Amino acid sequence: MLLVCLDPTSNRRSKVVWSKYFICDHAGKYRDQRDANLSPRKRRNRAESIKCECSASIYACQPFGTDAVDIIYKWQHTVHDPASLKDLQTSRNPNEVRTWLDERVCQGFDQKALKAMLRMTPDQLREASITPDAERLPFSIKIGPMDMYNAVRRKVDVDTRLAPELGESIGAWIERLKEDGWSILYDKTPGEEAHGGWTLGLCSPWQKELILEYGDTVCLDSTHSTCRGEAAEKVFLTTVLARDHVTGRGAPRAFMLTNKESHCPLQHFLEWLRMDSQFAPETIMIDCSDTEALAIEKAFPDLVIRILYCYWHLWQAWDKAMKDKLHFKHMRDKDDRAESVKEVRESLAKLLQSETAADFNNQWLLMQEDFADQKAWIKYMISEWIPKRERWAELDAKKLADALPFEQGSSWVTESGSSLQIRSFTNEKRSYTIVLTDYKIMSCDCPAYTKSLFTCKHMFLTIRVTEYGIFLPHAVIPARRRLDIDEEEAIDSQRAHKRRLIGKSREGISVLEAADYWVKTDLDEALDRISREDLTRLLGAVDTLNHLARDIMLARPDNATQW
Repeated sequence: MLLVCLDPTSNRRSKVVWSKYFICDHAGKYRDQRDANLSPRKRRNRAESIKCECSASIYACQPFGTDAVDIIYKWQHTVHDPASLKDLQTSRNPNEVRTWLDERVCQGFDQKALKAMLRMTPDQLREASITPDAERLPFSIKIGPMDMYNAVRRKVDVDTRLAPELGESIGAWIERLKEDGWSILYDKTPGEEAHGGWTLGLCSPWQKELILEYGDTVCLDSTHSTCRGEAAEKVFLTTVLARDHVTGRGAPRAFMLTNKESHCPLQHFLEWLRMDSQFAPETIMIDCSDTEALAIEKAFPDLVIRILYCYWHLWQAWDKAMKDKLHFKHMRDKDDRAESVKEVRESLAKLLQSETAADFNNQWLLMQEDFADQKAWIKYMISEWIPKRERWAELDAKKLADALPFEQGSSWVTESGSSLQIRSFTNEKRSYTIVLTDYKIMSCDCPAYTKSLFTCKHMFLTIRVTEYGIFLPHAVIPARRRLDIDEEEAIDSQRAHKRRLIGKSREGISVLEAADYWVKTDLDEALDRISREDLTRLLGAVDTLNHLARDIMLARPDNATQW
């Protein structure tokens, strides 16, 4: 009940003790609050509004000096029929339903759990008698995905706002996270001070530990227009991602929020991450962004970092350019034009998958001959992509090293004091020298390494067939994992212990395979009690065990599994 109280500073006197006003949810006019300056393509698509200026209403009040309640109502709905099935579907849910949803979310229910709770059985649907002539619908049917989404968002908004003002809330969060051991960067962006630029960097304690272990190869993922800042400006999120070398599972290593799209915020963030968490990556994958590449080069001027382009974004950029740059003036048939575009895509795929520089150059010359009439497309490739081919072409030395049989590769490597001699892949009469220091590979005198300082195929082959690791000025790729032999323990005893461990492992796998619960799943009742999510999780664990067993039994190095 809404009580109307007098304002102590006002001389006006209320004529009623209390009053309450009810209106139809179809009352009023629709007001388009979208930005009129945005193009129709960028505007949000809205469903048709239910607002139709319906005049139905109920007004109740208690005048002063009487116990009677006055009720004024307009019972006739205008423009729409509240008893129609369309109105029953589009009308808003009552406040009781919204309150019930908020209570379930506060109890820990997510959208998936809410859907399972609200799902009606066929018997319940028949009992509800839902027909085109039905006068009412169960509220559980009217609760849609957006109702659940909004309930979750309301809960998140309440939990995440520590103060009414955005700036105060951010400050409170920074203090709380610092108390929990987080590393925080929050200050004005160097180079963007005049434009109000700011940078917020976040790194938790567990992320800081994993940066040292898995920070050699990372991915920068940028999300545009994540939210709005204090001045209603767009805020951009950048996430540093890395994947486990064995399981392949990925996890974020650090986050950055900023209100500027220039290279300055990312450069500032990477410099802070390098100083605070000893972040010194060897390879970084980005979204084909020159801005991100510039920030990386400026943040690590003394390191040789390999920058790679994400293939999904690469093909997205190429497909967009094909629509604008490829012209088939003499082809009127739609299928012929589609076939020509397909030929361009196939040629690009071959260019992308070139394994050597010679293959790349030959394929590029062939493309220029085959598509000489597409001058705009060729000019676009020459200006935008060919100069940066090292970031997207698969000129991968490691493929050659992995394709070589283990026995043959072992025979190519010979140790000589503090160096290794390795045979050339292309000329059997020539060999190269790999320098060792403290059981780490320091360099190779082959042309590929001396020109680029990138890890060459000879170094990859060495870590595959030996127990040496690769050392770079900014990162160490760990050597092949092994058990150090204790001086007091005989080698035979070590071997016997290893055989017992292998036997127990195989015995455990045999017991797992012979378990009777596999047979029970042939029954429908037992199968219905198992969720698909749990079975998917089990399959993932089996796949992980398979990879782990293969890597351990074949004595593969930790860095052998690439992503």
